[in-house]
Amino acid sequence: MNNTFKFHAYLIECLTNMHVGSGDSNYGIVDKQVQRDAITNTPVINASSLKGAIREYFEESVGWKKKDENGEPNNDPNLDYFFGSDKGSQELKQGALRFFEAHLLSIPIRGIKEIPYYRATADFLLDDFNRQVLEFSCSVSKLMPIPDATINCFTEYGDYGKLSNSNYLGENAINVGVKMNEEILNSLPIMARNSLENGQSENLWYEEIIPRESRFYFFLAVPEACKNFDESFNNLIDEKIVQIGANASIGYGFCKLSKIV
Repeated sequence: MNNTFKFHAYLIECLTNMHVGSGDSNYGIVDKQVQRDAITNTPVINASSLKGAIREYFEESVGWKKKDENGEPNNDPNLDYFFGSDKGSQELKQGALRFFEAHLLSIPIRGIKEIPYYRATADFLLDDFNRQVLEFSCSVSKLMPIPDATINCFTEYGDYGKLSNSNYLGENAINVGVKMNEEILNSLPIMARNSLENGQSENLWYEEIIPRESRFYFFLAVPEACKNFDESFNNLIDEKIVQIGANASIGYGFCKLSKIV
């Protein structure tokens, strides 16, 4: 596969709360849950959801889904080349890019002293990132460091070592170990949502959210034969804001995408 594709890694920084729904409910307690990894149970963004969000960005924000003077679609040729044709298209065409699901790097947890929050991570998250970088032969100058518990910091979950100014995790990153799954990821924030009609509640539901300041990463496989990737794709999305998941009208899912390698 490496002889055919070149792999690139991107960082996703959640600027607002995000809900990318799995379609599952938790026996009536949580009506809408977030997508999770089948092995680690950590939040993820499935590849299909991520691809759809990025395609919509190119259609709407970049303007690749244009209409002519008669209101008929007149798509930029790069749209079908990179993403494939729409389902309703008469001629189905597979996109050149291969999107991988986005994995969690860090998630904010509240502090209890002078620092309001820390970026919590764990060995298994960073190990997974480093392993994928090596497997995909990405030219990363420095792998993600595994934090050592050497400097005390204080949160509601206990005392941990601080990893200051990590290259991808950001400032005040800490390694919370097994508590990542046991206490943090199993108790994501839950928001109550309500639908009103004439001032009366018609539909109250609860949904999990990924809090703002969380960070994910994903890999993108680009055909080696694609010579215009930087000009026609990467330069148009690097350091840009993309809306991912549901509830855009209430400000959910606005994320900054940055190319790592």
